[in-house]
Amino acid sequence: MNKRHLFLIGAIGLGLGISDFEMSASLANSKYTELVEKCKQIRIGATEEQVHQLLGPPARIRTVEFNGRQLRNLMYTAPSLVSSPPVIVLDATSRRVVNVVCDDSFELMDKN
Repeated sequence: MNKRHLFLIGAIGLGLGISDFEMSASLANSKYTELVEKCKQIRIGATEEQVHQLLGPPARIRTVEFNGRQLRNLMYTAPSLVSSPPVIVLDATSRRVVNVVCDDSFELMDKN
């Protein structure tokens, strides 16, 4: 095989690799877009069970104390370039939603 054939085979292989990467990135973005759209349906006062039914299980759960109140943060995954991944904050006692952040442009907050 001459150098030209090797170059063409390498270029085709590289092209296929880029296509696979673009396809998987596109799939991840579409899943993230779907997650954000579902997140926007969550309302203040919704139960943790309702959140799980709509969004599925979170990637991480963290309980924190803020201003003397125990809060349960349900954190969902997002592509690496996203600055605000979806986070649903629940009152740890009542297990009801007090804050919703779906992305940079959508946030609901309990007035209490």
